[in-house]
Amino acid sequence: MLLKTLCLVNFCLILAARFCTVGIVTLKQKRNIILKPGQNTDIACEQDGTDEYMYWYRQTNMQGLQLLLFSRYENMAIEKVTVDEGFSGTRTERKSFPLHISNVQKNYSAVYFCASSRHSAVPKLSYYTKTENYVQL
Repeated sequence: MLLKTLCLVNFCLILAARFCTVGIVTLKQKRNIILKPGQNTDIACEQDGTDEYMYWYRQTNMQGLQLLLFSRYENMAIEKVTVDEGFSGTRTERKSFPLHISNVQKNYSAVYFCASSRHSAVPKLSYYTKTENYVQL
């Protein structure tokens, strides 16, 4: 498995470093996932901290960052933001929020991002990992 970490630097550094916290989200998956339309896949996401909120985003070549799903806490209903029926998630533990993609379509080819936060008013510097996922016809 290839594991790369990308540091997301946000406005937190500008506001005041003393209010920042650091969280780690680790995405464990092969760098490229090559699928045929109609196949299914899971992308794992685990955080090292105790953040309550976890999110899944995707970014295609044609669009900006798009929120797919988010979870407030473990064992609670997953909030689905996207209209695509092929995306779902489960969160039975606080540290883990895998993304399930079913019936893969060609337009699902994108870079997928996982993130976590405490959902607090205090600005936060977060680290996350990305993976590129491709659909091959």
